[in-house]
Amino acid sequence: MRSHKYNTYRQFSELKWLKKNLQEHEVILSVDFSKNYDNKQRHEIQSAYFGHENFTIFTAACYFHQNLTIENGKLDTETNLMKLPVVIISNETRHDRNVAFSNNNVLINMVKELAPTVTSFNFWSDGCAGQFRSQYVFRTFTYYPADINLTWSYGEAHHFKGPHDGIRGTVKRKVYREVLSGKCVIESARQFASVAEQLCDIKVLYMDAADVQTPDVADSIYALGTLKVHYVERINTETINLFFNSTFKQNSDILKSLHWPESLQIEEYPDSESGTEPETVNELEPENALSAITDESIQFDDVKEGDWVQVIYEEERFLGKILKKQVNEIQVRCLEKPYGIRESQEFEREEDAIFYQHVYPPCVQPKLIQKGRKWLWLY
Repeated sequence: MRSHKYNTYRQFSELKWLKKNLQEHEVILSVDFSKNYDNKQRHEIQSAYFGHENFTIFTAACYFHQNLTIENGKLDTETNLMKLPVVIISNETRHDRNVAFSNNNVLINMVKELAPTVTSFNFWSDGCAGQFRSQYVFRTFTYYPADINLTWSYGEAHHFKGPHDGIRGTVKRKVYREVLSGKCVIESARQFASVAEQLCDIKVLYMDAADVQTPDVADSIYALGTLKVHYVERINTETINLFFNSTFKQNSDILKSLHWPESLQIEEYPDSESGTEPETVNELEPENALSAITDESIQFDDVKEGDWVQVIYEEERFLGKILKKQVNEIQVRCLEKPYGIRESQEFEREEDAIFYQHVYPPCVQPKLIQKGRKWLWLY
């Protein structure tokens, strides 16, 4: 709890300092996915209730230096910065790392067009593993344009609400009011973007599902303590550094340095508040990684969707079921609690399920039991 409160305060403090000291060549982009817009119409037949089309809304609150002239931007009197609210509408309904990567590239290209002098991009988001913070997402950071400086900061869990949350509400509400008034009928995501652009004082962009990019993350490097990472700095297109906290206002211990095509050594720190000196350790030492477990990983072709498997996440084992297989990765939806806690429990949310390169044989086979009105898993 102490570290949770510290990280909450520290990250907001870093963001506040960054806004106060933002330079002309820098931009802050606070991003997040919105819950998909459910395309309802004013007059519908009964069966339409079960067949609504969904559109993805990706929001961003962009902050520029006050000296820059930004189209559709307004001066924020609280921060004294030029603020530009942005939404990206898409007919791609997935909320995964590839869609997030593609949306971020759209934002980067937009900023380059609006403010060619900006070269440093400081992204802020929550720490959703399926979208913004995982070993696979860290690998995608090396695929962003090489001519920019890139950092990514994460708010503490459950404590990163901001202007980007209000943007999506504004867009949804205004468009749906227009639909209910009978002034328009939305038939596609592109039309939704067009109507939103007319109604809202917000920059609206559109990204087609065919434009979603899929960067190769097969050689991603497992990073112990991913949930402790609150700041990522890209050194170049081959190296990124992971930190416990953002380093705009004050320094922070480095958790790990990742280098491609091969990572030979990592830097590990036990705690961001301990003040201990760093030491270089080998990634394969069993005391520093659970990769040295006794069970051998299951071959990709030996498992199928729906099978129970065991995975390793943040130095702990979890039981879960396979949702999907693609290339050399397996998406697993895990039980909420680590293996060994023999309590009835539910699965994590399906959108939180992430991909793993290695899965292991399950130690047990959980059984479905009824507890009150709920059906829970127990082993």
